[in-house]
Amino acid sequence: MTLIGDKDDWAKFPRAKAMSIEEAQQMFSNHALAPIYKNIVQEDGYLYSGDSKYWHLFTFVLTVESNQVLPGN
Repeated sequence: MTLIGDKDDWAKFPRAKAMSIEEAQQMFSNHALAPIYKNIVQEDGYLYSGDSKYWHLFTFVLTVESNQVLPGN
């Protein structure tokens, strides 16, 4: 899962749904998910159009917390 961080240039737009790392971790906890991998990217980069943009992204690999039962199992 990749999320837009709260420092991203797009964070000022409500439709971007940017969040802090703490908000992301709370969201996972609320859904009985736990990260097994996390990467945070903060860098100056570009859009496909060639315009410059500051990127702040969180990338996670998630697993279901071990004490939870998945629906249908």
